[in-house]
Amino acid sequence: LSWGSLARNWPEFLLTCLIAALILTTGYLEGLAGGLVGAALLFAYTYSRVSVVRRAFSRRDRSSAVDRMPEHARLLAEEGGRIQGFDLHGYLFFATSSRLVEDLKRRFQERTDAPITSLILDFRLVSGVDVTTAFSFAKLRNACEEHGATLLLSGMQPAVAETLAAGRQSVVDGRVARRFETLDGALEWAEEDLLRGHADVAGADGEFGRWLARQFGGEEIAGAVMEHLERLTFAAGDRLVEQGAPPDSVDLIVSGRVGVFLERPGAPPLRLRSMASHAVIGEMGFYRGHPRAAAVVAAAETTTLRMRRDAYDRMAAAHPAAAAAFDRFIIRTLADRLTYANSELAGHAL
Repeated sequence: LSWGSLARNWPEFLLTCLIAALILTTGYLEGLAGGLVGAALLFAYTYSRVSVVRRAFSRRDRSSAVDRMPEHARLLAEEGGRIQGFDLHGYLFFATSSRLVEDLKRRFQERTDAPITSLILDFRLVSGVDVTTAFSFAKLRNACEEHGATLLLSGMQPAVAETLAAGRQSVVDGRVARRFETLDGALEWAEEDLLRGHADVAGADGEFGRWLARQFGGEEIAGAVMEHLERLTFAAGDRLVEQGAPPDSVDLIVSGRVGVFLERPGAPPLRLRSMASHAVIGEMGFYRGHPRAAAVVAAAETTTLRMRRDAYDRMAAAHPAAAAAFDRFIIRTLADRLTYANSELAGHAL
């Protein structure tokens, strides 16, 4: 063995010497037993030095699939560092989970200028955990409570969730620590929680008409557009759009929330996005002339302003400036969607 190789592998060399010494002084079986114990300790030591964090991110890097009003989107972009997340991978046991928890607790202590409000741990790539991990994560939950943050656990396999919920050290308590099926669900909750902490901004969008005036370049143009919009109200569970239906309208959400679902034969509908107030529905099909690519269902009582195709044609004929302003508004909406899609692709590529 070269000195360089020995320097790199000194733990294995020491273990080999220990096994040989035990065999010579006490016997073969004692040496074998000592070797097994030493190998287990060496494995734990070596694996504990491998980080189980595949990627760290904040709300500035990754957002939920919710279209939000500009004031809310701006606030989340500015304050997004308060939402911290980590993609975990591999197998978590006492050594790796303890190291992870200590690293996360240090982050709380370091962020005094902009305290963390939500800490997200995504378990999609975690193959398993042992029972000691629950004790480590219970300590992390207590640290979150001490610093006024919420621990959000997402993407856990059933066996992992069962282990973390076992015994008196159950991690998820529904208050300080919450469980979500998907990372998107955890991000959405964290965003809503951050917005609730800024009630002045969350309620500052004012009257919907003033927002339209800003979007369309003035009250006169906005008034001309409003003359061609139809006000509709939907109860929770009502369908605003049917998948495959003709693309004959565009909806602007005044209040409430809707979900966009892809309906699949023989499988449950897949939620693609959620849309809150001031979002736009159906613009892609409306301008491209393609059938609706997904269904839209009201998640709560929802009010929209609907631009039907015949009304748009009348507006274009009677008020060309209003139609042009409406088109520019849709173009900005599509540009924002493209920016979001690009950021998501960049985030998943890292």
